[in-house]
Amino acid sequence: SPDYFVFHAPYNKLVQKSYARLFLLDARRQHERLAVKNGETARESEKKDATSTESPLAPWLTKPIEETYTDRALDGVLKKLSSTSYKQRLSDSSHLSKLVGNTYAASVFMGLASLIDKVGGRGELTPGKTAVVFSYGSGAMATMYRLHVRDTTQSRFTIDKMISSLSLETRLLRREEVHPQELDYALETRARMHRAGAPYSPVYPTVGRMFPGTYYLNGIDSKWRRTYSRIPLNDKMIHRNDSPNLAPPIVLRLAKQEEVSIPVTGKLSVLAETNNNTDSLGKESVV
Repeated sequence: SPDYFVFHAPYNKLVQKSYARLFLLDARRQHERLAVKNGETARESEKKDATSTESPLAPWLTKPIEETYTDRALDGVLKKLSSTSYKQRLSDSSHLSKLVGNTYAASVFMGLASLIDKVGGRGELTPGKTAVVFSYGSGAMATMYRLHVRDTTQSRFTIDKMISSLSLETRLLRREEVHPQELDYALETRARMHRAGAPYSPVYPTVGRMFPGTYYLNGIDSKWRRTYSRIPLNDKMIHRNDSPNLAPPIVLRLAKQEEVSIPVTGKLSVLAETNNNTDSLGKESVV
């Protein structure tokens, strides 16, 4: 049995439900093996489960699997059964995604980084420990594999070195809080880029507002060839307390010039208007 799990984490409720689902699948497999061993027919097995009080999952052990997908009663039972195990095996790998949000394809690797930082930081990620990594998406493909912690033969990739390089808590503390309307500006700028075509030189990112080591789009030439640059590793982030806007001045000028009240994001601009009264907010939300 694995010591830890790392799940793809678009949001944590899905992680909890996915992990809880494993309890049902394991119970059904165990039930099927036992039924075969006892020589029971499917009908006999189903009848026996209907009268059984030994397992809280008994009503779903022989039920068609398709009928369990939207069963809210089952969800409640599984959540209760898996609660303790979830805290022991998944809470550490889920910690970072709760603070950062959905990183899509990168989320499972962010979970692995979180596991290394939290469990390794406590000195508990020792040789012999295992972690199952489960990456999945909205399609029909998924990948599950097991990682083994072993004694290192060299000093470059030790757990301690990984923790030091990741420096997750320090990075989280260095984040900059910006107004929600900044997302409106960024998405509207992206829409302008699509309308403009090539060649194109991005007005984002603002110099000094990205983490050292970050790769970013430098430009697109007339043949749609992209070039990228990287923020130097020894660079310093600038926290502009005197100018909290993340959007470059040209973006703010264009937004004012075009009087963009509800850009690509729709309701986000409404939420960003903190000075609006309740009546006007309600009217804009309807739109």
